[in-house]
Amino acid sequence: MSAGPSVGNSNALIVPIYDKIPLSHLLDAAVQKTYHELYTMADVLHGKSILERKIELIKFACRARQLFIRILAVVKWAATTGKVTACEDIQNFLELRARLIRETSDSLAQLAREKLLEARVPNFPVTDTIDAMTLGSVNFLPKRIADVITTFTPATESERQQILPRLQQILAARISTSELPIQFTTVIIKNGLVTLTVDREFEVKLGITNDNLSSPWRLYQTKLFLQDPEEP
Repeated sequence: MSAGPSVGNSNALIVPIYDKIPLSHLLDAAVQKTYHELYTMADVLHGKSILERKIELIKFACRARQLFIRILAVVKWAATTGKVTACEDIQNFLELRARLIRETSDSLAQLAREKLLEARVPNFPVTDTIDAMTLGSVNFLPKRIADVITTFTPATESERQQILPRLQQILAARISTSELPIQFTTVIIKNGLVTLTVDREFEVKLGITNDNLSSPWRLYQTKLFLQDPEEP
């Protein structure tokens, strides 16, 4: 809560000038001010008439009432500061987005007016396109692309028989250390794949590409089990 110097009212509460002060300090200052005024009135009102005493007491009661009404309003407002802070955060975020959009549009407009006046689109490779459409091949690509391409050679049956037992062990280790959802009713490890089934819903087949236990799973097949609701 911000506090500032009091001006234009001799009866206003004077508190230290800080960016924020605790509410307890404000309430303590109000109580001390009220007590000081009441103590002063007890000494001053002895020499006044009954009517003047009543007038001074009414003025004192009004001042004290206004003071504590303001403090009560501050207390009620403080109960909703969470919503106010959230609204301020939303407003700041929207203002930031608006500023970024405005700066982006200004930059694009300046780029179009100043730096893109002489810009031209390169000519389309018409001759290469004709060769590709008529000959069915592309001969203008860099040779480096062909050099780095490796031909995939499938494993032989004997190699598969040697690899599968080790692959089964790795898959079993991965399954045993993974937290599977309880909805999976069947888990089958066969032919280097893990088959997970949710009864009457779907079935998936997963595999791996290396023996690293932290490597991601690969999805190879998905089956969905659908049933006509009108069938018995």
